[in-house]
Amino acid sequence: MMARITLTAVALAVGFALGAYATGDDTPSPPITAPTGPNVPSPPSNPFFTQDSVTANEAQSLSGLAAQLHEEAARRERLEAQLLALQAKVQGIATQLQMSANSAPAATEHSIDNAAASLDDQPQVSEAAFIAAGFRQDQATELKRHVDQLALDRLFLRDRAMREDWLNSPRYRDELAKLAEKETSLRDQLGVSGYDRFLYATGEPNRLVIRSVMEGSPAQQAGLRGGDLLLSYDRARVFNWSELRAGLFAGNANEQVAVEVEREGQRLDVVLPRGPLGVRLDTARVKP
Repeated sequence: MMARITLTAVALAVGFALGAYATGDDTPSPPITAPTGPNVPSPPSNPFFTQDSVTANEAQSLSGLAAQLHEEAARRERLEAQLLALQAKVQGIATQLQMSANSAPAATEHSIDNAAASLDDQPQVSEAAFIAAGFRQDQATELKRHVDQLALDRLFLRDRAMREDWLNSPRYRDELAKLAEKETSLRDQLGVSGYDRFLYATGEPNRLVIRSVMEGSPAQQAGLRGGDLLLSYDRARVFNWSELRAGLFAGNANEQVAVEVEREGQRLDVVLPRGPLGVRLDTARVKP
C-alpha cells in the first residue's frame, strides 16, 4: 500500500513538471548582480594600467617629441645661417664679375679674404704711427684708444657669436654693421685727408690700383692704364672696393661721371659712363 502511494506521488510530481515545461513559461530570470556590502571586496585593479601611468607615459612621449622638434629647429637655423653666408659671398663675387667683366682671381680672393680674415690678426697700431702720419699727440692718443676699442668690440662680438652659435648669421652681420658705423663716423670727423692718413697709420690699404685694363672697355676708351691709382668716382673719394661699388650702382646707368686718377704723381680727370669700368683692381697702402 505504501509503495503504491509513493509511486503515485512521484508520478504526480513528474506530471506537474512536464505541464510547466509544456506551457512555455517565458518569465525572465532576475539579473545576476555582484554582491555588495561592506564585507564584499572590490574587484582587483591592474597596477600596470592606471590613469596616473597613462598620463606619465603621455607626458614623457610629448617631452621627447618637443626635444626633437627643438633640436630640428636649431639645426635648421644653423643651416639657414650658413646658406645666407654662402649667398652673400656668391652675390659679392657676382657683383665683382659684373663690374669688372671676368675680374682676375687675385682681386676676388683679396675681397673675400678681407671679409673672412681672422680678427685676431689686427694690425699693430701705435701713437707714434699716428704722429708720423701728421696727427698731433692728443689726436694720436685718442685715435689709438678708438682703434683698440673697436678691435676689442669685434673680437668679443665674434667670440660671443661663436659660443652662442650665430656666427655668420644675419644677427652677426647686423652687429658688425653697427661697429662699422663707428668707423664711418670717425671718417666724417677726420675729413677725407685725415681719414687717408688714418688708414695709412693703421696699416690699412688706402688706394685702389688699376692692375690692368680690358680691351674695348670704357676704361680703355677713356685712356686709363694699368698702374693708375683710382682716387675718386663721381667726385666722391674712394678708398676701397665697397665705396667704388656704391658709386657705380648709384644714379642712372651710362650717365657721364667724373673720375680722378693719379698717374706717376700727376692727377688726371677723365669722364666715364656710369657702370662697369672694365678694369682689374687691387688695393695698396700709399703714403698720403
